[in-house]
Amino acid sequence: MQAESNVLTISGERKSEESSADYRETFYGKFERSVTLPQGVETDKIAAHYKNGVLEVQVPLPAQLTGRKIRVQIGQKESKKIEAKAA
Repeated sequence: MQAESNVLTISGERKSEESSADYRETFYGKFERSVTLPQGVETDKIAAHYKNGVLEVQVPLPAQLTGRKIRVQIGQKESKKIEAKAA
């Protein structure tokens, strides 16, 4: 994983083998994904954890980008509050 300027790039490789008495298969491949980060993200505070085949990347947002409440109007009379939270 690499963060340069405002782009986070995640790259990796996977390998897998299946075999039985009749056959043997090998799967492999490389991948790379790039995500543009919001301005102001402190890249030295990005954390990543890999467990049970899941990569979790935590990117702390700058104070000006934290969640805000948005009122959503449903139909004519009802309204519900939906709160957006930054992870």
